[in-house]
Parts: sequence; structure tokens; C-alpha cells
Amino acid sequence: MLPNCMRRVWSRVAVVLLVGVLIPQAAPGQRNPIIRRPGDPAVVNFAPDDSAMNGAMAMARRSVNAFVQRVEHPPATQSYAGVKVRVAEGDVVEHIWASELSFDGTRLRGTLGNTHVNLRRVKMGDTVVVRPDSVSDWMIVDRDTVFGAFTVYVVRDRIPSADRAAFDRDMRIYFGSRPRLLSPPRP
Repeated sequence: MLPNCMRRVWSRVAVVLLVGVLIPQAAPGQRNPIIRRPGDPAVVNFAPDDSAMNGAMAMARRSVNAFVQRVEHPPATQSYAGVKVRVAEGDVVEHIWASELSFDGTRLRGTLGNTHVNLRRVKMGDTVVVRPDSVSDWMIVDRDTVFGAFTVYVVRDRIPSADRAAFDRDMRIYFGSRPRLLSPPRP
């Protein structure tokens, strides 16, 4: 069970899915079709060769060490920490957010916080384990400001500006115009 402060932020973070941050991979050449699911957030597909999305995932992996430090030693002002993990079943691949994180020195452990689209063996609430260098994304919310969330910015950049402004306003957390990196931990 999430603490009350985390429930409040997680409910806002879960809204991120409304613009497709749960990312099933589309077939090469397929142009971000939106999957609408009654009772669940809409999802946007991205092709496996989408350069902006792949660049965002690479940036997340390059900067994940500062994120892991924040998982291990969260400041009192931090209200959310989550990672997006790649989950594959045969040819079906989805990238799903997990929270309630811990780190054992080599791997992050968390709870899937989103409903999948086409996967059959996992469900929201399942525990996942991932090496930090293989995450698809990471996100910290500290003082209502977003750090990381590189793939979210790719999605935000592709929605109309009026919709993006409404999304940001509804989330009540500050994204800004580009992703923020965490400061490296002090020695």
C-alpha cells in the first residue's frame, strides 16, 4: 500500500498514461496509432525504430545512477520515484511503469503500476526486477517538479500544444519544456 502522499502523486502520475506513456512497440513504419480502452487510459504505440523514443530511453539509461541514489536515499521533498521497464512475451513488447521501488545493490525491484495492452503473463500490481542499465525510463517528482521522464517528453512533444498545456495543468506537477536531470550525489 502506498503512503497517502505517494497515493496523491501516483494518481497524478498514472494520468500520464492518458497520453500513451505505456508504450507497446508498433511495427516498423507504423505511425503512433492510439489504442483507446474503455475504463483504462489510451495508449500510443511507437515503432521500435522511432529515433526520438530510442534517444529518450538511451538518455534515461545514461543518467540512471543519480536516480538510483535517489531511490536509496530519497529526500523528504520527493513524492514519487518510478521506472519504466520493458516487458516482453515473444514478439509482444510493452514498456510499463513500476513504482514502490527498492534497490538491492544491483537491481531495482518495483510494482507494476499500469494495465498492459497485449501481455498475458503480467498484470498491474505484479513485482518486477530490472537492472538499472536496462530501464526504459525513470521519473522523480520532487517539490511537484518532474525529473527524468524522458519518454513522457517525447509523447508530450507530439501532442497539440493546447492539449499539452491542459495535460500539464491537470497533472499539477511541473514538466517544463525539456527533461531535467538530477544533480549527481555529493561525495
